[in-house]
Amino acid sequence: MPHMTVHQKLVAMTESYEIKSGNQIAYTAKKKMISAGADFKIMQGKDVIAEIDEKILPAVRTFRILIRGQRVAVVKQQIHAISKDMFVEPFGWKLDGDLTGTDFRFTDRGHVYAKVHKKMIALSDTYEVDFDDPENALLIAMLVIVLDETFHSKRSEK
Repeated sequence: MPHMTVHQKLVAMTESYEIKSGNQIAYTAKKKMISAGADFKIMQGKDVIAEIDEKILPAVRTFRILIRGQRVAVVKQQIHAISKDMFVEPFGWKLDGDLTGTDFRFTDRGHVYAKVHKKMIALSDTYEVDFDDPENALLIAMLVIVLDETFHSKRSEK
């Protein structure tokens, strides 16, 4: 199973993440300077290759996932939900989380697309991710950023 690490950087002008495959940085994500929500640009080297765009609608947090300018997914989470469930359209994936907020799985009808584990002993949010298809690496990395912004950011705890 392919593996990556998604690590939120502590010292940065804006919120940012490094996504590593092995010891190599595969992608970086930087929050847009002027943003009402969790809006990020995802880069491979110096090239912007994807974006996360959050819309806060009544009772639903919605994140649009764009790769190379094309919308490939929409992630929705009920704002008042007690559970850690999120839904990824049009794939039909569901994010199941445990009550401690450390272990998550992206699934659909019993198939596990990715397993995500949040390290508890780390200076900043760090996730170990195992996933089934290398073709989904960028999408999975972006979903982990959405997961972190939804359940573990200071803004989501208010």
